[in-house]
Order: sequence, then C-alpha cells, then structure tokens
Amino acid sequence: MSPYKGGADAIPAIQTNQVQLLVTAIGVGMPSLKAGKVRVLAVPGAQRHRLLPDVPTFSEAGFPDFDFRAWWGLVAPAGTPAEAINKVADEVTKYVKSPAFADKFGTIYALEPIGGTSTEMAAFLKSDRERYGRILRAANIRLDNP
Repeated sequence: MSPYKGGADAIPAIQTNQVQLLVTAIGVGMPSLKAGKVRVLAVPGAQRHRLLPDVPTFSEAGFPDFDFRAWWGLVAPAGTPAEAINKVADEVTKYVKSPAFADKFGTIYALEPIGGTSTEMAAFLKSDRERYGRILRAANIRLDNP
C-alpha cells in the first residue's frame, strides 16, 4: 500500500508507473480513462457499472469474494428520538432517489445512491463490521481501537 491523500493524488502515480495498481472511485479515474492513460480492470458490486458496461465486475474477473463498495451515511447522536431520525431519513431518501440528484451524483462520483431507513443502515454497518472483522482476523491484523 502506498499512502496518498486520495484517488486524485494517486492517478499521476499510476500514469507514470510509480504504482502498478490503484483502487479508486470511477469518477476520480474517469478523465484519465477517457484520455487513454489508464485501464480499468474490474469494478466492485454485483452488476457492471452503467458508465463502464464493458468492464467486468471483480466476480466476473475471477475474484468472487472481492466486494468492496464506498458508502456515505448520515448519523445522529445516540438518544435522538426515532421520530426525528425517521423524518430525516425519509426526506434524505426522497432526495437521493430523485432523478436530478441520482444523475448528478452518478456523473460526478460514478456511484449509485441508495437511501433507506436507519434500521437498514444499522444492519448494513453491522454486516460490514462483521465482514471486515473476519478479513482482519484471517490476516492477523489487529485494530488499536476496537
């Protein structure tokens, strides 16, 4: 692993062969891809990405266990009334599922917005933590802050 502040800082490194592999957001790499300066080998997720329909998923490329997806979530302090959380979640979900937001978000970040309830997010976080916990234990990697 080579430390970079983000994908945009790492793009020049892959273009000049300072690194041979880069995992970054599609939106970050798209200008270099369109210019023919990089090649996308695979995309995460269950389906091919709409912006890269000819690029296989990691599963299709022979890596069925590679299922990494970037995500953002909205959080509130513990003890926030459920009614307030549900109201905000409903409004945010409506917004992120609107065609205008989905199109802009998909173009800039090349990510598909999902939206959902706080219960769905809690289940996702629990699943993600368990999944990465198994990976870390298998690699004998310990976290300083459990």
